[in-house]
Amino acid sequence: MAAEIKQFVGRVKLGNKGIEIEARTSEGEHIGDLIVTRAGIIWCEGRTRRKNGQRLSWLTLASLARSKGSKKYYC
Repeated sequence: MAAEIKQFVGRVKLGNKGIEIEARTSEGEHIGDLIVTRAGIIWCEGRTRRKNGQRLSWLTLASLARSKGSKKYYC
């Protein structure tokens, strides 16, 4: 699996659009896009548009990460 940041210039303060990360398989097939915003993340599977993506707030994401039964947390 591969991931590519579509736009990155050192340390970035997130603006209204956020940062978009493209996810691909090791064969190069497009899986989807992960958009990181000030409010949380948006997962856009395949060619799903941003407005139709699955949204998670930072608090919800943290809760999901903790609920997976792992006692280890990674930063």
